[in-house]
Amino acid sequence: MRCIINIFILLLALTFSFDVFAKVNCPPTETITNLHFVRADGAAGIWDLFSEKFHHADRIWEVTYTVYLPSAKNNEEALRLGEEFYKMNIDFFDSPLGRSDEDKQVCYYAQQEATYFVRAISMSSKN
Repeated sequence: MRCIINIFILLLALTFSFDVFAKVNCPPTETITNLHFVRADGAAGIWDLFSEKFHHADRIWEVTYTVYLPSAKNNEEALRLGEEFYKMNIDFFDSPLGRSDEDKQVCYYAQQEATYFVRAISMSSKN
């Protein structure tokens, strides 16, 4: 009986230590995933959308958005075009929105017939 109690206490201690380890080594993060089908005038319009939706975040650290062309013949072609030309990842720690070549490319297509799928991951220390 004493052995079972000791094993239970050991498991409880291990569970607590892993929980503390995870909290110490991982920054406080909040993942926000939203679908927005919007008409935006280039990346500036996308940034306005982010400012409105993610204003509570300390910093948005990754943004992925894909532009689909409504004139594509079918969904498969839209996905292929999106993967080839319009998908980008911006690391906000290294490159602010609007200063990368990929962003300029997305701006160019956004001024045509663009629809955005937007996913943002933000870092926040607020609860």
